[in-house]
Amino acid sequence: ALALSACGGEEAPRPDDGHAAQVGEEVLSETEVREALAVLPAGLDSTTARRQVIEQWVKSRLLAQEARRQGLLEEEDVRRQLEDNERAVLAAALIDRFFEANPVEPSDEEIAAYFEANRAQLALREPYLRLRLLSLDDQQRARAARASLVRANTSSFPDSLWALTVQEYTTDPAGTLAFASTYLPQSRLIGLDAAIAEQIRLLNPGEVGPVVESNGRFHVVQLMERVTAGTTPELTWVREELRQRLAIEQRNDMLIRQVEQLQNEAQAEGRLIVR
Repeated sequence: ALALSACGGEEAPRPDDGHAAQVGEEVLSETEVREALAVLPAGLDSTTARRQVIEQWVKSRLLAQEARRQGLLEEEDVRRQLEDNERAVLAAALIDRFFEANPVEPSDEEIAAYFEANRAQLALREPYLRLRLLSLDDQQRARAARASLVRANTSSFPDSLWALTVQEYTTDPAGTLAFASTYLPQSRLIGLDAAIAEQIRLLNPGEVGPVVESNGRFHVVQLMERVTAGTTPELTWVREELRQRLAIEQRNDMLIRQVEQLQNEAQAEGRLIVR
């Protein structure tokens, strides 16, 4: 038996039992549908996305039930694949739980030591940029902020006037100043916004771009520095990347030790024999 809660362009009322769909004895709950929708990209039509989630679930259950009806569970290669999948899922779940119970967080000292030991191999794979970026919700204030930024750029005290501009025109001065002092990969900055990406492409170091509108906000970009690919970076530019890299290495080392411990225990108990 097959029952669907919605199967057209419009969403039908939810059933009282909380079931979104049912195939035989298997039931897809509304909670499971909501969980599936929660991980989908934002901006999708909710009715269409819901229907697709349900249709995919129904399809997989119908095929699986038909496979059982035809006796495929009795075939050796099918059983072997199911057993392999079960082992893989169990191993992955155990690894996830192990890492949750044993979190790693490289220290600043470890990151600095790794940087010094691998400096020659850390040449930038892409350009790194440093930007000053002002984003406002009012066009006139954005124009005034740009004029202030241009004046700061031509003064004898550009950094001080930049800080004053930030205090005057932004709601998060500390965050804006921190962003302006950070070197970031060009690919990450280009991914911020199409209008900002275009400014990054056109501007030379030191130049202030025109006010550009995007997604209801008005942006002013000043390209401060462009560091070419192949340059040996400063630690501050790549600290977070190294933190992630070190964390992965430390987790891998922990996992290797854990597997070795399991092997030793299994050998001692006579459960592991390798010829």
